[in-house]
Amino acid sequence: MIIALTLILFTIGLCLAASVSDFLHLKIPNVLPGLVIVIFAITAILDHLMGLGLFTNTVSNLIIGVLTFAIMLVCFFTGLFGGGDAKMITALSFWMGIIGMPVFLMVTTISGALLAIVSIALRKTKPGQRLLAQLNTYEQLQNGWVAAMATEKNVIPYGIAIAFGAIGGFRASGLLP
Repeated sequence: MIIALTLILFTIGLCLAASVSDFLHLKIPNVLPGLVIVIFAITAILDHLMGLGLFTNTVSNLIIGVLTFAIMLVCFFTGLFGGGDAKMITALSFWMGIIGMPVFLMVTTISGALLAIVSIALRKTKPGQRLLAQLNTYEQLQNGWVAAMATEKNVIPYGIAIAFGAIGGFRASGLLP
């Protein structure tokens, strides 16, 4: 059980790394969702071999993952999601399965809406514009969300919302205490 919890916590760490990368660069590196899927596979195999009872039905997790992949593919090609966001949501959906998926989607959506409100407030108010101008003087912030908002681009680092959703989904599915 300790090994499984370690793998789950490492996966959450990968979600946090994706959110930081999305904030700083507006990109989620391909290696992060790839590792999330690999760690899911390792955990599912351990669960099966050791009878840990982490996943109520691994087949349903796989079905949810494949269905999410199809939906995210459509969302990506229609411009609703960036490629990194679509891949990260798909990778995490394998973990969530039927039990955690509704909470994962709900928390991700609410977190994304809050990020959109913050984005609008920063871009459309005088104090927000002053804050953006000040933040944009920091070299580390000149390639990501802050810089995009300072130039009036309407982008959201959805990796942050996905990370919050993942934590909620892991809790709902019983994978986190």
